[in-house]
Amino acid sequence: MADVTPAVTPNPAALAPNDCVGAPPSAGTKVHSARLGTTVTLPSGWAENPSMEGKSGLQATLEFETGTDLNRASVSADPFTLTKTAHDAVTWEISQPGSGTFVLRGDCTIARSPAAFFEATIQFTLMQGTFQGDVYAVYIDHRGALIRLLIDLPSSLGPVTPMPPRASVITDVKSIFGSWTWDKP
Repeated sequence: MADVTPAVTPNPAALAPNDCVGAPPSAGTKVHSARLGTTVTLPSGWAENPSMEGKSGLQATLEFETGTDLNRASVSADPFTLTKTAHDAVTWEISQPGSGTFVLRGDCTIARSPAAFFEATIQFTLMQGTFQGDVYAVYIDHRGALIRLLIDLPSSLGPVTPMPPRASVITDVKSIFGSWTWDKP
């Protein structure tokens, strides 16, 4: 089970250094990924998206989401092949073109494993219009291997559809991270 007591005052609207986990959901759907060797509990309103899992290209090993259409929040997870620490993987990714506009970075612990994250804003254009949103990349270093999670928050310029509040999404993500358990600790 993950350590759920952050060393700082929790911020419900953002990941922050030493503030990446919350109390696990008291009820919810358990989701297991054999390839990642992990189980998480999804809070109410979140669901696994198996149609985006286990394929190729941009499709993830594990994906779960909340919300609808383009104004949904999603978390996708994949093994990451670079031989780096979680902290060094964040440093590397921030330096890459296309990483978005850097906002914040930090280190924390998820399921007793070292983790690091960065937040960025991105902008993109689709047929429906121009969208701007926040993303987090989170790296967890477990047993010498990295897992990269990409958290896409709802677009701030998207179509007018119900959009989950950012604080609610981040609180849920922290609870999911708080429920994270490894098949092999």
